[in-house]
Amino acid sequence: MDSDKNNNKKIRPALIIITVVITTLLLGYVGISKTIEYKQKKVLGLTSDNLSEYQAVFLDNNQVYFGKVARIDSTFITLRDVYYLQADKKTQNLQEYEKEGEKLSLVALGREVHGPSNEMRINLEHVLFIEDLQKDSKVVNAILSQKQGGN
Repeated sequence: MDSDKNNNKKIRPALIIITVVITTLLLGYVGISKTIEYKQKKVLGLTSDNLSEYQAVFLDNNQVYFGKVARIDSTFITLRDVYYLQADKKTQNLQEYEKEGEKLSLVALGREVHGPSNEMRINLEHVLFIEDLQKDSKVVNAILSQKQGGN
Protein backbone atom coordinates (compact mmCIF):
# COMPACT_ATOMS: atom_id res chain seq x y z
CA MET A 1 0.00 0.00 0.00
CA ASP A 2 2.72 2.45 0.98
CA SER A 3 4.61 1.46 -2.15
CA ASP A 4 1.64 2.49 -4.35
CA LYS A 5 1.39 5.86 -2.60
CA ASN A 6 5.11 6.49 -3.11
CA ASN A 7 4.84 5.56 -6.80
CA ASN A 8 1.85 7.91 -7.27
CA LYS A 9 3.75 10.72 -5.58
CA LYS A 10 6.67 10.19 -8.00
CA ILE A 11 4.45 9.93 -11.11
CA ARG A 12 2.42 13.11 -10.53
CA PRO A 13 5.35 15.55 -10.73
CA ALA A 14 6.64 13.74 -13.81
CA LEU A 15 3.23 14.05 -15.53
CA ILE A 16 3.02 17.72 -14.63
CA ILE A 17 6.50 18.35 -16.02
CA ILE A 18 5.72 16.44 -19.24
CA THR A 19 2.44 18.36 -19.66
CA VAL A 20 4.18 21.70 -19.14
CA VAL A 21 6.93 20.81 -21.61
CA ILE A 22 4.48 19.66 -24.30
CA THR A 23 2.28 22.74 -23.82
CA THR A 24 5.32 25.03 -24.01
CA LEU A 25 6.52 23.35 -27.20
CA LEU A 26 3.08 23.62 -28.84
CA LEU A 27 2.69 27.28 -27.90
CA GLY A 28 6.22 27.99 -29.12
CA TYR A 29 5.53 26.28 -32.45
CA VAL A 30 2.30 28.23 -32.98
CA GLY A 31 4.00 31.49 -32.03
CA ILE A 32 6.95 30.90 -34.35
CA SER A 33 4.75 29.91 -37.29
CA LYS A 34 2.54 32.99 -36.81
CA THR A 35 5.64 35.20 -36.60
CA ILE A 36 7.05 33.71 -39.81
CA GLU A 37 3.71 34.12 -41.60
CA TYR A 38 3.44 37.75 -40.42
CA LYS A 39 6.98 38.53 -41.61
CA GLN A 40 6.26 37.00 -45.02
CA LYS A 41 3.06 39.02 -45.33
CA LYS A 42 4.95 42.15 -44.28
CA VAL A 43 7.58 41.57 -46.99
CA LEU A 44 4.78 41.30 -49.56
CA GLY A 45 3.01 44.33 -48.12
CA LEU A 46 0.10 42.25 -46.81
CA THR A 47 0.15 43.02 -43.11
CA SER A 48 -3.20 43.38 -41.40
CA ASP A 49 -2.91 47.16 -41.18
CA ASN A 50 -3.22 47.56 -44.97
CA LEU A 51 -4.79 44.28 -46.09
CA SER A 52 -7.90 44.85 -48.15
CA GLU A 53 -10.45 42.17 -48.86
CA TYR A 54 -9.21 41.37 -52.40
CA GLN A 55 -5.77 41.41 -53.95
CA ALA A 56 -4.44 41.21 -57.49
CA VAL A 57 -1.59 38.69 -57.83
CA PHE A 58 0.60 39.31 -60.89
CA LEU A 59 2.61 36.35 -62.18
CA ASP A 60 5.70 36.17 -64.37
CA ASN A 61 3.64 34.59 -67.21
CA ASN A 62 1.51 37.78 -67.55
CA GLN A 63 -1.47 36.13 -65.82
CA VAL A 64 -3.27 38.06 -63.08
CA TYR A 65 -5.46 36.42 -60.46
CA PHE A 66 -7.82 38.30 -58.16
CA GLY A 67 -8.80 36.88 -54.80
CA LYS A 68 -8.23 36.86 -51.08
CA VAL A 69 -4.76 36.01 -49.82
CA ALA A 70 -5.48 33.33 -47.23
CA ARG A 71 -1.99 32.11 -46.39
CA ILE A 72 1.64 32.58 -47.27
CA ASP A 73 4.31 30.05 -46.40
CA SER A 74 7.91 29.71 -47.49
CA THR A 75 6.99 28.31 -50.92
CA PHE A 76 3.37 29.12 -51.76
CA ILE A 77 0.75 31.81 -51.49
CA THR A 78 -2.80 30.48 -51.08
CA LEU A 79 -5.45 32.51 -52.84
CA ARG A 80 -9.17 31.93 -52.18
CA ASP A 81 -12.28 33.21 -53.92
CA VAL A 82 -10.22 33.37 -57.12
CA TYR A 83 -11.14 35.20 -60.34
CA TYR A 84 -9.25 35.96 -63.54
CA LEU A 85 -9.79 37.96 -66.72
CA GLN A 86 -10.68 36.21 -69.95
CA ALA A 87 -10.85 37.95 -73.33
CA ASP A 88 -13.02 37.14 -76.31
CA LYS A 89 -9.95 37.09 -78.50
CA LYS A 90 -7.14 34.61 -77.88
CA THR A 91 -3.87 36.40 -77.20
CA GLN A 92 -1.25 36.35 -74.47
CA ASN A 93 -0.89 40.10 -73.96
CA LEU A 94 -3.45 41.79 -71.69
CA GLN A 95 -2.34 45.26 -72.82
CA GLU A 96 -3.31 44.31 -76.36
CA TYR A 97 -6.91 43.73 -75.24
CA GLU A 98 -7.15 47.18 -73.77
CA LYS A 99 -5.68 48.84 -76.87
CA GLU A 100 -7.94 47.01 -79.30
CA GLY A 101 -11.05 47.46 -77.16
CA GLU A 102 -11.69 43.73 -76.83
CA LYS A 103 -14.25 42.63 -74.26
CA LEU A 104 -12.84 41.22 -71.03
CA SER A 105 -14.84 38.92 -68.78
CA LEU A 106 -14.20 38.18 -65.12
CA VAL A 107 -14.34 34.41 -64.55
CA ALA A 108 -14.57 32.64 -61.20
CA LEU A 109 -12.05 29.83 -60.86
CA GLY A 110 -13.92 26.53 -60.85
CA ARG A 111 -16.04 26.99 -63.97
CA GLU A 112 -13.41 25.40 -66.22
CA VAL A 113 -13.83 21.97 -67.83
CA HIS A 114 -11.51 20.28 -65.33
CA GLY A 115 -13.52 21.72 -62.39
CA PRO A 116 -10.91 23.05 -59.96
CA SER A 117 -11.89 24.32 -56.53
CA ASN A 118 -11.99 28.07 -56.05
CA GLU A 119 -8.65 28.07 -54.25
CA MET A 120 -5.16 27.99 -55.65
CA ARG A 121 -1.64 27.73 -54.33
CA ILE A 122 0.81 29.80 -56.34
CA ASN A 123 4.55 29.22 -56.20
CA LEU A 124 6.06 32.41 -54.75
CA GLU A 125 8.91 32.23 -57.26
CA HIS A 126 6.40 33.16 -60.00
CA VAL A 127 4.78 36.08 -58.17
CA LEU A 128 6.00 39.44 -59.47
CA PHE A 129 3.96 41.56 -57.09
CA ILE A 130 0.67 41.78 -55.23
CA GLU A 131 -1.64 44.78 -55.06
CA ASP A 132 -4.49 45.47 -52.66
CA LEU A 133 -7.67 46.32 -54.56
CA GLN A 134 -9.73 49.29 -53.52
CA LYS A 135 -13.28 48.58 -52.43
CA ASP A 136 -14.66 50.62 -55.32
CA SER A 137 -12.47 49.08 -58.06
CA LYS A 138 -14.15 47.72 -61.20
CA VAL A 139 -12.84 44.23 -60.46
CA VAL A 140 -14.19 44.18 -56.89
CA ASN A 141 -17.55 45.53 -58.11
CA ALA A 142 -17.69 42.80 -60.78
CA ILE A 143 -16.84 40.10 -58.21
CA LEU A 144 -19.54 41.34 -55.82
CA SER A 145 -22.03 41.53 -58.68
CA GLN A 146 -21.29 37.91 -59.68
CA LYS A 147 -21.67 36.77 -56.08
CA GLN A 148 -25.08 38.46 -55.87
CA GLY A 149 -26.13 36.71 -59.08
CA GLY A 150 -25.92 39.80 -61.26
CA ASN A 151 -23.30 38.34 -63.65
